[in-house]
Amino acid sequence: MSSFSPVSCMVELYHRQMITSPKTGQKFYFFNGITEKLIKEVLYYSTNDESVVAFTSDSKRFKDRVAYDEWIKKGKTVYTLVDTQEKLAGLIWFNKKPLQFESINSLDYDTTGAIRTYGTARGAGVSKLFLTEALSIYKKTIEYRTSGKGIWLETSVENLPAIKLYTECDFRRLGLNLKNGKEIYIKDFLQ
Repeated sequence: MSSFSPVSCMVELYHRQMITSPKTGQKFYFFNGITEKLIKEVLYYSTNDESVVAFTSDSKRFKDRVAYDEWIKKGKTVYTLVDTQEKLAGLIWFNKKPLQFESINSLDYDTTGAIRTYGTARGAGVSKLFLTEALSIYKKTIEYRTSGKGIWLETSVENLPAIKLYTECDFRRLGLNLKNGKEIYIKDFLQ
């Protein structure tokens, strides 16, 4: 088995940094963007990973390549996490979408996002590092500079790992979205 070279499968991606699992010591590579190979893995996980199927809409969002292409056209900023075997370990995206919630000015929270971990990254303690790095890089984009004051995320009330992560990353619970039954979390960009 050859050693991993970030350049080997990520030629078109910008390598940001290495993230090391505080629990296992395993190394992961953080990238800005996504390759064709990793898109295929996202499509696979969206219908074959029990947690992804249970807690997300990915089985519809990424049901096939056509659906993925439609999704990505909507202005997504994508970050990926890859293990040393060149397998997809995580996915984060941000995009403009104003929060529709009765007590919030939708222009204040006009950016949403999502995080997924897969395979060996799940449970390895890298989600917080991955999300923190992605937010740090996102803050340097034109999309961020034209944003409101914060970001919003939502998750199933049963998705305890996501709720724990959002809390650890200083998101605060706003309330329940009555349209879809998901918990909404917000974070001011200055935090």
